[in-house]
Amino acid sequence: MLSPYVGIGVGFQLSHVEKTHVGGRRVREGVGGGSSLLGAAGLDLVVPAFDPVRLFAEARAGNTTDLWKRKGGNFQTDQIDGFTGMAGVRLHF
Repeated sequence: MLSPYVGIGVGFQLSHVEKTHVGGRRVREGVGGGSSLLGAAGLDLVVPAFDPVRLFAEARAGNTTDLWKRKGGNFQTDQIDGFTGMAGVRLHF
């Protein structure tokens, strides 16, 4: 039996940026933080013989605002958008 689902979530993120120098000068701090928004849609496949194990496939779209401070300057923001997909096994209990 297929069971569709949708979801939405909000979160907090911390990021570490490896390249903080451009042309020999530091352009940003190596650590930033911000908020994120996530939307998800997917399908659960219930296999009665293996209950409570469920197979799933899911697509996600997200947006993250990365807030950081330029060295010796003002706070800056970066918008990071992306799409991901995944499939796997869930154990319901």
